[in-house]
Amino acid sequence: KMDENNNKVDERSRIIESDTKTHVAVTKSSSSLWIPALANFHVQYNFQSISIVLAIMEPIYPLEAWEYGALKAVVFAGSIFGQLSFGAIGDILGRNRAMFLTNLVTVLGSFGSALFSWGNETSIYTIIILFRFIMGIGVGGVYPLSAAKAAEDTTSTSTIDRTTRVAWAFFWQVPGSMAPFLVALMFDSAVDPTALFRIILGLGVIPAVICLIGSYRSTETQEFKSHKKQGLIEVLKTHSAYRKKLIGTGGAWLLYDVCYYGTALFSPQILQSIFPSEQSIIEISWQAILVNAMGIPALFASIYCIRFLSIRDLQIFGFLFITFGFIILALLMWVCPQLTGVVFFAYCILTFALNFGPNVTTFVLPQETYPTEIRSTFNGVSAALAKVGAVIGAYIYDPVNSVIGLELTLCMCAGVALLGAIVTYFFVDKPKSALHTPLLSEE
Repeated sequence: KMDENNNKVDERSRIIESDTKTHVAVTKSSSSLWIPALANFHVQYNFQSISIVLAIMEPIYPLEAWEYGALKAVVFAGSIFGQLSFGAIGDILGRNRAMFLTNLVTVLGSFGSALFSWGNETSIYTIIILFRFIMGIGVGGVYPLSAAKAAEDTTSTSTIDRTTRVAWAFFWQVPGSMAPFLVALMFDSAVDPTALFRIILGLGVIPAVICLIGSYRSTETQEFKSHKKQGLIEVLKTHSAYRKKLIGTGGAWLLYDVCYYGTALFSPQILQSIFPSEQSIIEISWQAILVNAMGIPALFASIYCIRFLSIRDLQIFGFLFITFGFIILALLMWVCPQLTGVVFFAYCILTFALNFGPNVTTFVLPQETYPTEIRSTFNGVSAALAKVGAVIGAYIYDPVNSVIGLELTLCMCAGVALLGAIVTYFFVDKPKSALHTPLLSEE
């Protein structure tokens, strides 16, 4: 009987130990979401900071047209390189090692653009362009790595649970896009403009350093450790279906970013058209914060819809919503521009539409589409195609607007959004009932 009692005690101990390990694993999995969430926050902070920085700098340091375009687009050029390279590195070295490296590059770029931007106008803008390219490489790498890390750092095998985790990580891009304007409001009256733009550029270092430390202290998941590494070219040769999938995940994302980043980076000019009187930095900041805040309920709505709509259907509906938003704003600006309150409300609705649906689904779709062994690489390729769209949007808005006017430019964007819905319909597969993405060997 004593032996039997001892065996029962040992069995209970093993059960308690097993439950404790499971609880710790789940807790660690849940808490690990803060790294991809904070990484997404600093991605949009560093992307959007240049809009308010240029509004501060231009009266002090006049700039040429090429400098204006380069300052807005160069970060996207860098991010294309970062997405391709760090996406592949994430599948080779691991999500956390790659996340450490990509945040280190972000720190160097953000710090350099703030610390070394001195001299005459040409020198200052050239230095900022150089370091924003470097920073772009870093923030570009965050895209595939944060999505893969958010999806895999969990014990759940449910596609919906994993998709929701990735969506919540992405959610923090909206507060990140508002943060540079909040910084401008906080320091506008306290510091000189020459110091203010450097403060805004330099503060992007802080969240990147925190992510860097967090990644260094993290360990890889068993899911990643157990997969067989395969290269991009090898997969495309042996699994032809992924060529079509790449058009769906990357092509639709490209079209979305033409609309989103073109509109976001051009927002001061759009607001100037709605409110033609001279605007102060404080007024520009408040308007931008209010407009960007529309993204918060839009993302909440998107994450809620994920529970009962497929990513494919949500993306199609979202693209159609964006098309409608562009057309309504263009019509109001053409028919009744004097009704500034109505036009501004329509612009807020457009911003809601741009943050609803495709803003989340294009980020989520690659992790849902590709298996573990190629997830980071193919996510990086999809994100790189997206940033090609961002470069197009950053460059074409101003020259197209000067030729055909803002109303027709908005109509052109409506056509691009409609094309995004068509690409999604034909090139994104209808969802399967499986609760996990199959491995390549299972397909």
